Amino acid sequence: MSFQQTLSSAGVDISSIESSIETRSFQTGDYIIRQAEFNKNIYKLTEGLIKLVYLTSAGATYTKSFIDTGGIFASMTCTLAGEPARFSAVCLTPVTVEFLPSFKFRELTENDPEMLRFSNQMFRRLALRNEEREYDFLCLSAVERYEKFLNNSPGLAQRLTQIEIAAYLGITPVSLSRIRGSRAGAA
Repeated sequence: MSFQQTLSSAGVDISSIESSIETRSFQTGDYIIRQAEFNKNIYKLTEGLIKLVYLTSAGATYTKSFIDTGGIFASMTCTLAGEPARFSAVCLTPVTVEFLPSFKFRELTENDPEMLRFSNQMFRRLALRNEEREYDFLCLSAVERYEKFLNNSPGLAQRLTQIEIAAYLGITPVSLSRIRGSRAGAA
């Protein structure tokens, strides 16, 4: 579903922004957003799969989340705080996105009550997802996080490498291999 279709289905009058929505394609491994750079666009993933990753000063990477076809994403530090992005958005497959400058998104939100409702729902879902992710890391074991990932995202688990899954779970690939081995032995 396109940006236009998504917003229109929410009752938003998109006539003021329609000409500002652009489409771009990326290849596997390309960056849509780069950590430490400025990117003030709101993206709608119309095809493909990306991961949002943090890179530490020591060179380690941690996966924040995965965005599948239909997902909307942006760097909140760029779009809301005017600071550089804290994460990168990396294509795991060939990707097509539609994007809109955040100031256009904000203008529409300020002028259209349906857009304000849509935006509020989007931010509520984001806040709930972030709280759940935080809880998972602080309160669940690596085994429990893996089980939850498999139960909640079985299709996604089939499309990712073990390295990508381990980075998402916050464990090493070796630890994931051990968890998988113990699950296979218990079955």
